[in-house]
Amino acid sequence: MKRESKRLWKNIIALAVLAGVVATVQVELLGRLGWIVVPDLAFAMLMCVAFYSGRETGAVLGIGTGVLVEALERTEGLHVLPLVYLACGYLCGQAARGRFTERSFVNYLCVVGVAMPVHVGVTLARLSARYGNIPSEHLVTRVLLPGAGALAAAMIVLYFPLKQLCRWLKA
Repeated sequence: MKRESKRLWKNIIALAVLAGVVATVQVELLGRLGWIVVPDLAFAMLMCVAFYSGRETGAVLGIGTGVLVEALERTEGLHVLPLVYLACGYLCGQAARGRFTERSFVNYLCVVGVAMPVHVGVTLARLSARYGNIPSEHLVTRVLLPGAGALAAAMIVLYFPLKQLCRWLKA
């Protein structure tokens, strides 16, 4: 019992530190560089950890990461990101648990393929909430496609280190 409690606290602390570092790098470092497209590292981290750790961990990490990202961005108005991250983390963990008995890179790419339209929809919702209406000229070519490409690259790059972290957390 004591060993299980110790492992639980190790997992909570490790994932909280990971979420804090990733959200800070995304918002404070990459967001201020003046790039047109900033990859959503928090979403990429959430999907990979949920894929390997399960639906409960994905849901809790999704809420925490979403709240942290929105707090660091100092957004006003509708705060939908924690709910979206909650749903995505839960569903990704559930898909990995129920659909894919073998958690391999190819199966992860299938989950990434499903997550991309969700992220595009979240981007559209956040743009419409921020600006009132969505600026339509060059929206697909200058915002949505580069954002999806940057997210896919971040998900692939973060896959292997986060896979090792999840294995360490289970040990």
